[in-house]
Amino acid sequence: MEPNPTEFLREGNGIDNNSISNLSTENLMNSYSTLQIYEFPIKVITIGIVIALIFGIAFGYSLQRKVKLWESGESPSIVLGTPQTITFWICSFIGLTVFFTGSLEILGFAPLKCLLFSLLIAVGSGIPMWRVLKELLTQIAEGKLKELDEFL
Repeated sequence: MEPNPTEFLREGNGIDNNSISNLSTENLMNSYSTLQIYEFPIKVITIGIVIALIFGIAFGYSLQRKVKLWESGESPSIVLGTPQTITFWICSFIGLTVFFTGSLEILGFAPLKCLLFSLLIAVGSGIPMWRVLKELLTQIAEGKLKELDEFL
């Protein structure tokens, strides 16, 4: 037997004028406070870590493969700016951006502000790291590693 919607409303189970007038900010906040706010940022952090790890490992493997091809003489030079390596690099920093966004949300910052600040951190660290890596590969190709030669 299917329930009759009219009888359901007559029994006081639906929304009527009294229940709408009883809605207040305090009642809404009390019902909202039972939600566990920390769950969403932790999921965001987990997703960010997974993305950063997957693409970071893929970038490292790709770079290692390029250096080995260059050492064996199969490749005339070590090219860092291929679409594959750029994609891996950008995606790993997207993962870091997602991770930083979730971390800042746990501290209570607004999501949009967290995202903007995280993008600033990712771009501010990603571009200089790319330049250092490019310089390192140039030194490897020329056969002179200043820092490693001095260290060893």
